Amino acid sequence: THKGQRSVIGYGVGTDHYREFLAEIGQAVEDAVGDGEEVSLKIEVHSSTNRAVTTVDIDGTVSVGVENKRYLYIDADGNVDTQEQADGTVTSEGISISRTEEDLRSSILERLRELENMEDSLGNYETEQFEQEKNELLAEKADKRAKISRMETERAGLDPRKDADQIAVITGLIGVLEGRINEIDIRLDELTILTGEGTEQLTLRYGAEIAELQFQLSQLGDRSNVTVLNVNEAITARSGNIYVTADSLVGTGELLAPGDATIKIDNKSPYFLRTNKMTIPDQAGGKIFFNKVSVTSNEEINRRNFSAGAGFAAMLTTDNTTPQISVTNSYVPAGSEWGPDIFVDGDIRNLHGSVAITSLRGSVQIKDGVNLVADTLNINAGRNLVIGYSQGFTSIAGDIEARWREHLEWVEGQGWIAYDPGPLKKPGDFIDIPAGDKPSILMANNIFIAAEYLNINGVIQSGIPQYNLVIEKSLESELIAYKQRYDQAKAAGRPIDRIYTGLSINPNPDENGHIDITKVIVRYDAEDNCLELEPIRIMGGYLELYGHIMNTSAGKLQVMDGHGVIDITNNTSYTLRLGDMNTGNIEGTIKITDTAKKTANGAPLVTLIKRVGQDVKTYNNYYTGVLDLENPISTAFGRSTAYNPLP
Repeated sequence: THKGQRSVIGYGVGTDHYREFLAEIGQAVEDAVGDGEEVSLKIEVHSSTNRAVTTVDIDGTVSVGVENKRYLYIDADGNVDTQEQADGTVTSEGISISRTEEDLRSSILERLRELENMEDSLGNYETEQFEQEKNELLAEKADKRAKISRMETERAGLDPRKDADQIAVITGLIGVLEGRINEIDIRLDELTILTGEGTEQLTLRYGAEIAELQFQLSQLGDRSNVTVLNVNEAITARSGNIYVTADSLVGTGELLAPGDATIKIDNKSPYFLRTNKMTIPDQAGGKIFFNKVSVTSNEEINRRNFSAGAGFAAMLTTDNTTPQISVTNSYVPAGSEWGPDIFVDGDIRNLHGSVAITSLRGSVQIKDGVNLVADTLNINAGRNLVIGYSQGFTSIAGDIEARWREHLEWVEGQGWIAYDPGPLKKPGDFIDIPAGDKPSILMANNIFIAAEYLNINGVIQSGIPQYNLVIEKSLESELIAYKQRYDQAKAAGRPIDRIYTGLSINPNPDENGHIDITKVIVRYDAEDNCLELEPIRIMGGYLELYGHIMNTSAGKLQVMDGHGVIDITNNTSYTLRLGDMNTGNIEGTIKITDTAKKTANGAPLVTLIKRVGQDVKTYNNYYTGVLDLENPISTAFGRSTAYNPLP
């Protein structure tokens, strides 16, 4: 609201030098943060008064943020699930998937050959060759861009209901073209480096990707030909702000500007999942502004009111909510089959919130060049993790810049003069990064991570050393209910699953999309009327890092070693059928290729740490360039040792 036209008549106006000086200061402040009106500290005598006051009175609900939550649910058959979920949410409009059949082994081998050829040719390029390849790539990129533009125009003219299949095909083709453009951009960047005599940098990059692909190949097993569900669209979720301009903001209603922007993907199918770009903007909203000042409570509003009267029943802002991005493969495999993997092929950014990626019984593979930026980052998988090489900084427990910014904002809020930092603290303590043993990255099996600069600012754990399960008698009510449904469906000739995995005891995504991969899965065989366990195997124990290793806070590497523990208790009256159980016999190993440290001949230093008997032994390649596994450079009794990155 704004003041209307008014007339004020006054008499006997005077000033003094001090008031004129203060008025100048006041006007400077008003120009910076106020509404542009003049500030006057003149002495006014006689009886003139300015009584024009504006008020906003809200007794209803003001709510913003229509696009602040984006969901994608995929059902057990690999289709977009349009039904309402248990939490009342549904798949958002404008998000679709497409299906592809892929040969993973062939793709990995083809890329390995390509990288090896590129390595061999690093020293054999001439300037003319660089320019020719660069021009060819630029021409191809322009052609791909033109095709995408035509396809987008065609797609825009289709009816989403009548032409859904055609839209999905076009969207899939656009995704393929954009993938090729990304590859072209990477190669153009490489050519730029080469023309600047940066062959050493490319050698390190190629070496990291080769090591990554060899690791993937070793972990592939017999899963070569797979079905992949591809998210076709980039997904953005943003909140809104509420802006109020008036002398007074009063009322008893609700001001809702939730900052809990959410992107959630849950794949319940046995098929692999490939994600697209996901973004919650850095300035995503979730604020209430009263006369350009952010407020979060009635008290803050009344301090700024011309007349107190703010008594709002609810005020919701980003200060009491957290933006979240979660991607989950929640499929529960049958028998000894593996769960599906998650391919993270697009950047994920949620600078002021959390990113959680979980594959219950499969792996997580993050593509080369993909950036994950979050205040808190958690990756969990029932099998392996591969984080491909990316340029710049990769922080495994969340974006360090965001945490410093949060701390600086807190300090500014305390007032610089009153602030006392207390005794000297480590950076991790200073910005309140948890230093406990809760992993930011937890894998049931093995881990490979590569980056130009790799910041170990959290806990990475390979292997789950202990599985505990207590099956309470209260579960019997669920078994009886499913048995009745099973027998009725079978008698009527209707299809129904013999093996039921939807028991409440099993791991399921919580409201934030997190899922506990340490839980043992229990199945109910309705035909034999008995319970059975999934195969339980203690795995892991191998962690490999590649890049310029850094540590800005509480870095810790943990790998499984020796034998694990499996502890199962069945308190029901049902027979419990056991599957394969293996407590392992693992020799924990950590391999670090630190490009910041060099061997005697200038190659990156490779350090291998493993437990042999009762000792932790450390080996490296410093003297010969070849990893010497016969002569340890250090031996420590027990289960721990230290690795010191360059300061």
